Order: sequence, then structure tokens, then C-alpha cells
Amino acid sequence: MTAVEQIVLGGDGVEMVLLPEIGARIHRLRVDGVDLLRTPDDPATHRDDPFFWGAYLMAPWCNRAPAQLFDAAGRTVRLAPNFPDGSAIHGLVHARAWETRADGSLRIAVADGEDGWPWAFEVTARPTVTGRTVSLLSELTNRSGSPMPAGIGLHPWFVPPLAVGVPAESVYPTNTGSPRTPTPVAGNLD
Repeated sequence: MTAVEQIVLGGDGVEMVLLPEIGARIHRLRVDGVDLLRTPDDPATHRDDPFFWGAYLMAPWCNRAPAQLFDAAGRTVRLAPNFPDGSAIHGLVHARAWETRADGSLRIAVADGEDGWPWAFEVTARPTVTGRTVSLLSELTNRSGSPMPAGIGLHPWFVPPLAVGVPAESVYPTNTGSPRTPTPVAGNLD
């Protein structure tokens, strides 16, 4: 086992453990001694298997992007595959080392062209635990001189059983081969 820096936040029966050097991910979220996230015994497991544990920020894109040359916003993008299906999945920041700042926030900056993304950007995360409330404010900032297509999201791996409801009028029914526009919410996606 390799030692991994851990930031522990908690109070009132809630514990959140973050790993700044592995994507600033939430390694553990525990309430009254019960893990709510899939949490490996060894935090270093996140290095070798970054996609299926804890919760992590995805930026500058979420979901999958083609691992090939393509044009976006007037620039050529050259993403490398990082997932067994050959896609470039969940952005560039989920497994990199983040800076821990004096105010308790975490930050990562990515330079122009790094890993094939032709825009400079930074992501800041502000995790807090106040009583029994957990918050994670995240911001993505374009640091390049031209418009950048971007998205940011959080990918949690909750321990089942789990019931989640997200009020929505439309949905992308699959995350592979999604249509250009969403469809009305219906059936098992309602």
C-alpha cells in the first residue's frame, strides 16, 4: 500500500475523506458509520482504477468524447483513449494531483494543449461539512484567449440499494451513441 494524502472533514456523524493527489476525489462519504460511496480499502486503489470508486469531478467534459481528432470551437482536439471501450471518458482532472489551498479549497490548472485539449482552464472545488450537510462547490474557468466548450460534473459511486430522483422533462436515454437532442422523460427513465 502506498500512502496517499487524505483530507478529512466531518462533524455530527458525517465524515468526508478527500484525496487531493488523486483527482481531489471523495474517497469516503460516511454517515453514522455507514459508507455511502463504494470505497476501496486502500485509497491508492483510485490511482490504478480511477473510474469505479468514490466520487470525482469530471472536467472539461463529462461522459464520453471521441478518442480521435475532431474540431470544436475552431480548434483541433486530439484526445487519447482512457477507457476500455476506446473512448476518452470523464475529462482530464479525475486522476491528477490537485493543489490544496489555505482556504480549504482544491485547485488544478491545465495548460493549453495538455493531453490534447487545446484550451487552458482551471477547476476549483470547495468541499465542506457543516453539521450533517455536505457541500461541494465546483467551478470551471476558461483561462484561454478564446471560447472553450466545457462541462463539469460529479460522478458518485453510491453503495446500493439507492433511489435517486432528478426532476427533469427530458433525458439522454443512453450515454453511448446519444442523440443530438434529448427525448421526453418516460418509462424507466421517469
